[in-house]
Order: sequence, then structure tokens, then C-alpha cells
Amino acid sequence: MNIVKKILKGVIAIFLVLVVIGIVVGKDDTKKDNTQTATQTSSSTETKKTEDKAASTKAPEWNTSEMDAQKNGNIKIAAKLVKNDSNLAAKAETASAAEVIKRPWDYYGKVLKFEGTAGILQDYPAGSDIGKILGGESCEVVMTIGNEKTIVDGLLRGTTKGLSKGQRVVIYGYPVGISEVPNKVGGKFTHLVIVGVK
Repeated sequence: MNIVKKILKGVIAIFLVLVVIGIVVGKDDTKKDNTQTATQTSSSTETKKTEDKAASTKAPEWNTSEMDAQKNGNIKIAAKLVKNDSNLAAKAETASAAEVIKRPWDYYGKVLKFEGTAGILQDYPAGSDIGKILGGESCEVVMTIGNEKTIVDGLLRGTTKGLSKGQRVVIYGYPVGISEVPNKVGGKFTHLVIVGVK
């Protein structure tokens, strides 16, 4: 009987040792799984952040096949650039409006400076379509430039406060295409559309 008790105690002891080892190994595997899951989550979060950063720094894809600024989607692209950095004067290039209006797609993505005589000044509230696109109160300044009277139509952040019709105005912005505007005698004026600041 003593031998059976000893064997039984030995079997129970071995069983307990195996149970303890199983618990310890199980906890270790759980730690490994948790660590692995945390590493995978961290890795996927970092990948997402990298993809988001790459998307935000990716060069905009300007629509060069449609010249009409109302249809080509370039207004939204330029507005996003202006909202991200409205210090356009520092990087503006001088260009001939008469040349830009003929081939605006050659100038997409460039900040240009235009100086002309204000013909139309219109403010828009923050809740308007233009205000929403540009991120607040906005305005439209239509001006003529040079002897050939090229018309530049600026959709600009800010207001026309301090400006008056007939005044010399300087605007900075991204060309986004052209717009055909009916005139009073039945024809059309072609406007070079710019999105930027004054």
C-alpha cells in the first residue's frame, strides 16, 4: 500500500509540475502574442502615418486637359495650397498675363504675381462656396493688365477692404485655367482665373 501511495504521490507531483509549466509557458506565449500584436499595431500605425504624410506632400495632379477653371477641378487644388501656405508673395514669379492666358497649363503649380487695374471687387462670406473652398472670408478681384487689357480674375483669401474700383492692385496666386464670361454686346470675355491672396 505504501508503494501505491508513493507512486500516486509521484504521479500527482509530476502532474502538478506539468500544469505549472503549462501555465508559465502559456503566460509567456500570451506575452509574446501581446507583444507581437502591439508591434503589428504600431507598425501599421506608422505605415498609415507615412502614407498620409506622403499623400500630403505628394505633388498635386493638375488637370491640364480641360482649360475651363469651373470644370477642371484646379480651383480646389490651388485653394488647398493657399490654405496650407498663404505667404505667396515670397515665392511669386512675375509673368505676362497675356502669355499665361494663352497656355495656363504651363504655369499650373507656380505662384505668379499680377498687377493691374481693379474693375470688379466682390466680397464673399465664409459660408459661401468660395469662402468654404478658401477657408473663410474671401473675395473676387477682376482686373485688367497691360495695353492688351488681359483680364485676370482673382479668387482670393481675405476681403476687398481698402480697395476701390480703378485702383492699381497686386495679387499673388496659382493660375487654374480660364473662364468665358458673357459681355453686354453678346460676345464673351476670356478671363485668366487665379486662386491666391492680395
